[in-house]
Amino acid sequence: MNTTGLTLICRRTCRRMATRGAGTDAMLARDAAHRRRGRRGVCVRPVRPADAEAIQAFVRGLSAASRRARFFGTIRELAPGMLARLTAADAGPDRVFIVVSHERGTDRVVALAQYAADDDGASCELALVLADDWQGRGLGRLLLDMLIETARDAGFTRAEADVLRGNAGMLGLARAFGFSVMHSPHDATLLRIALDLDEHSREIPAARAARPSPHTVPVAVPACDRYAAQGGVVVRAV
Repeated sequence: MNTTGLTLICRRTCRRMATRGAGTDAMLARDAAHRRRGRRGVCVRPVRPADAEAIQAFVRGLSAASRRARFFGTIRELAPGMLARLTAADAGPDRVFIVVSHERGTDRVVALAQYAADDDGASCELALVLADDWQGRGLGRLLLDMLIETARDAGFTRAEADVLRGNAGMLGLARAFGFSVMHSPHDATLLRIALDLDEHSREIPAARAARPSPHTVPVAVPACDRYAAQGGVVVRAV
């Protein structure tokens, strides 16, 4: 368990939950009590074309500052072509993950996390954006950790991203994970962060201090069985 009050449950655990094996009913019973206490959990899964409308609503719901931090502009929503690329079922080596919170009986997108392969095939560009009311709660740290691990497992050796100079939160998080920070070659208003994924695999203490244990007992969140069956993972609030 970490100090942020969020726990990321591994894919293997989610697959076991999806089979409704021994102990799952008890997990669901604990989650019912968990929800009665007003705590929130989220599910993380690969994006699908059917998510386009929910993702567009998510982007429209971001504050102007959050949209600028992610898209480096004053957009109000995603252009049709960009939305189609984001939700493409077969994006080759690129990966996009959607983060869904079950609130008041409905599913709501609260974050997007993605990486895209660079032309050299060895490095990838990371991107991450959270709903304003989910910022500062530890979810960004967990998602960045997941992106790094997933990219490294896919064979990438370096992860990079451009970040607005004024985005202190993202820059601080990147430094905690061991990213180097330098001038961006693209724009004077941006900084470039970069991480050697081989080095990161040796465990960076500052980043791992808040990493949840893989042995955490899972608490299923609403509809997480179907998310797990689709390759998702579960984050629970504690």
